[in-house]
This record gives sequence, structure tokens and C-alpha cells, in this order.
Amino acid sequence: MSDLFIGEILVSFLLVPVLLRPFVRVLQQVEGLSALPAVALLLCACVVAGLGLSISFLPLFVCTILICVAESARFARFCRRLPTDWYPPASLVLHAALLVMFVLVIGVSVAFAPEGAYIPEGNIEAREESRSFSSGARARMRVLVPAEKRIGAPVVVLVSDPSGDLHGRETAAWVLATEGYTVVSGRFTSLYDYRHPALALPHARSFLARAGAILGGHPLLTDEDETREAKRREIGRLVGFVKAEFPSGTPLYAVADGSGGAALASFIAATPDVFDGVAVTQRPVDPVQAGFLLLDPESGTMPENSGDFRFVAFAGRDESLLHLGEIAADDPLAARLLGGQRDSGRRSGERLARRVATWLAARRSHDGA
Repeated sequence: MSDLFIGEILVSFLLVPVLLRPFVRVLQQVEGLSALPAVALLLCACVVAGLGLSISFLPLFVCTILICVAESARFARFCRRLPTDWYPPASLVLHAALLVMFVLVIGVSVAFAPEGAYIPEGNIEAREESRSFSSGARARMRVLVPAEKRIGAPVVVLVSDPSGDLHGRETAAWVLATEGYTVVSGRFTSLYDYRHPALALPHARSFLARAGAILGGHPLLTDEDETREAKRREIGRLVGFVKAEFPSGTPLYAVADGSGGAALASFIAATPDVFDGVAVTQRPVDPVQAGFLLLDPESGTMPENSGDFRFVAFAGRDESLLHLGEIAADDPLAARLLGGQRDSGRRSGERLARRVATWLAARRSHDGA
């Protein structure tokens, strides 16, 4: 069970007695119920602040706001210690409509509940630290270190699409860490990477990117060129962090989704010798990626010469959601609206992660690592 779904359950429990109160005499005598909509809205705000606003959580969030508005006069009377157990006919009709809407919203929340987090095998050390950069950006860097620490162990940086997880592919990070790779990712905040100030916040970027993909296929409040350039800067910061934290000569690889892959191509064009291998999750179109190897993301025999290619693309026949990271597990409602299906148990994400690990092993063998 995911943290988001637990939050949805708590919010729902707070709203149920409020909506039933007009029809249950016992509940009408409990004056304190008038404060529950405000508490539920505060809990929603905490969920959004901690986990971000996903499309799957949006229906319950909007429903909570509407209930708070409908109960605002009653809450004001409660704060003034006045009776709140009055329900005229119009109020009964309103609460009946809200109750029907709430039942429908709960059905959507249950049907599109996010998948639980991937549970890795073995002991993985995870640490997070804050970093500041000269460009005015700040980042919450996360490093996953395998249980058997080895000097010079290869490092993999994850570059996410704005629509995906803020730290890149969560399942891939844990799978690669269990395979002996140190995995580095970052959650960036900057007022200078985007023109619109709302995009300075990573949670806002993620929601607006998903909403834009659903509404028109384009990101909201920005464009593809600006997003690619911002991602290119993030890649530079990730590389700088790795060079500062790990010994010189440490093998460095990258796994990128969506616009992160396009930004990675731009970064490689300017600094071609930084990465020992790069994997992306959509068909490359940039000329710098002309020598790529196309691989199936979930099945099929890995070509014997796959390690010869420094640039590979994992893209199957249906790549509509592959480039959006693990959105099919983290935000199933968004995946459905985009024409995809739920990734039950994160099995699809895990299969892709193990395919990437297989290619990385072949690439390291080719390089003599």
C-alpha cells in the first residue's frame, strides 16, 4: 500500500461523518464534526507538500475543497460556539449531492490507487543530502549504495522526465543498487531554470507536465526547448556531484526518461567523454544518437554485441508511457487518461530495470571493467 493511498484513506475517514451528519440524528449532536472538513483539507495539503499532487489524488483533493466550501458557514458558527445542527431542505439536497460525488470519488481513488513502493532484495544504504549550486539552484541528492561497498564501483545517474518520478525510475534505482551499482539522482529547485516561477518547485513541474500531457500533449507553462535546457543543466549538476563525491576514473553511466534523454543527447554532444554508457527509454531522434542500439524494454534475447554500443534505447511497439518513467505505477489515473494501463506490482518497471542491468553488465565487460 502506497503512502498516497494511506493519505487518501485518512482524508476519506474524516469526510464520511461530515457527509452523513444531516441524515443521522446522533451525528447532528456532535458539534465538533463541523471542524473535520478543515482538518481534511489540511491533511490534503500535507499530502501534496510531501508527495506532490498526482492526477490520481486530484479528484479527492477537489472533492475535499468543495465540501469545505459547503461547510464553511457551519464551521464559522462552530468557531463562534453557535449551534451547527441545523439543516434546511436546500442543505439536505446539497449534502446528498456531495455524498453521491464523494462515493464516486472514493471509487476512483480505490480503482486507481498507486502501487506500493518496490521492496529491494538485500541491504541497500540510502542517504539524502542537500546541495547548493552556483546557478542559484538547490537539490536534494539521493544516493543508493550497495551493501558490498567497493572502491571504484560503477555509478549510475538517473535523469527523469518531468512527468515521471522526481528522482527518476524508483524501481530501477533499487534494482541497479542490488546489482552492485551506486545510483545517484537529484530533486532540483531553481528560480532560474524556467521562466515561470511556479516551475521552480519540483512537485509543481511534475503535476503540470502530467496535466499538460493529458490535456494537449504539451507541458503547461513551458515548452520542450526550455524543459530540455533545464534538464541539461540538471545533468551537469549530477555529473558535478558525482565527480566531487567519487574517485576519479569511476565508471559513470546514465539512464534517462523522456525529455531527460533528449537533454542527455545535448549534454553528450558538448561533453562526449563523460559517460561510459547511456540508456534512454524512447527512440532517439537527435543526430548525436545515430549510433544507438534499439532493445525491447521487457523481453527478448539480449544481442551478443549489445555491450559494443555506448548508447542504447529501450523502446517497444507501445512506447506511449515508457518515456514517462513509472507513471503507470505511481499515478495510474494519469496513465489511463494517457491511454496506458496500470503497472501492477511494478512488474513492468522491474523487468525494464533488469534489462538495463543486463546491458550495463555487457557494457562493462566490453570495457574490461
